[in-house]
Amino acid sequence: MSSSLIFDFDGVLTKVGMKEKLQTKCIAELAELSEKPFDEVLKDYNIAKEHVFANPTKFGLMQDNKIIVDFVDEDPFGEIIGTMHRMEETGYNKAIKSRYGSVEALQYNNFKQTYSHDNVEMVHNIAESLKAACEVFDLVSILTNSDPSKVSKFMEKYNTGVSVSGFAMKHYVKPHSIEELPEYINIEGRNVAIQRPEYFKGLKALEKDRTIMIGDSFSIDLALPFAMGYEIVLKENDYTANWSKRFVGEKGTVINDLMQASKL
Repeated sequence: MSSSLIFDFDGVLTKVGMKEKLQTKCIAELAELSEKPFDEVLKDYNIAKEHVFANPTKFGLMQDNKIIVDFVDEDPFGEIIGTMHRMEETGYNKAIKSRYGSVEALQYNNFKQTYSHDNVEMVHNIAESLKAACEVFDLVSILTNSDPSKVSKFMEKYNTGVSVSGFAMKHYVKPHSIEELPEYINIEGRNVAIQRPEYFKGLKALEKDRTIMIGDSFSIDLALPFAMGYEIVLKENDYTANWSKRFVGEKGTVINDLMQASKL
């Protein structure tokens, strides 16, 4: 039986350590756009954050202002965008729209300025973990939203032989695009969107008789593979949502060390 082990990149092979810097840049730009002092906008941000975490099923990374593709409590990027959406509702809409079409555009612009593969911190045992996985599985690969050439160049130093596929567009949801799969999975009162057609194509290209997907966000990385019948593995980080740990703990596997991947 052939086997394929697929890794997400950010949050699984890397440490997500730029949350504070990205958050500060977004708040600083919002202060500029609203012509308010930074400290006042920061206070409003913290009030908004408290609200969205009290109502996590209603906020996150949005598509078309109606489909949540990544919930606010799943990862640092969903947290920042979800909080900014609440600020949009409470007086900052005009400031955001004066430069951007959406909160997502504001966050993405600051993300590009903050994030670089040149300053990414990798998990401590990445080389030995990937080499161990390559000894067990027929195909070991990385499937990322990023430019695969940049990730491949970054991974060269580890000499693991792991292939890289990119531009997965995991965040892109198109309802009714994959006939054989449901629109949503309902988990503890939240509808997790399944129909991610570009991600579906990327996964199918790496599929074997046994396929395992490892990710750090259930909605973004694992919901679609689960619906496709793949084995799912949640890489636990300090921001991992309890509901996703409960679900994957029952339906799949939760790991906290990359070395565990070769033992799946």
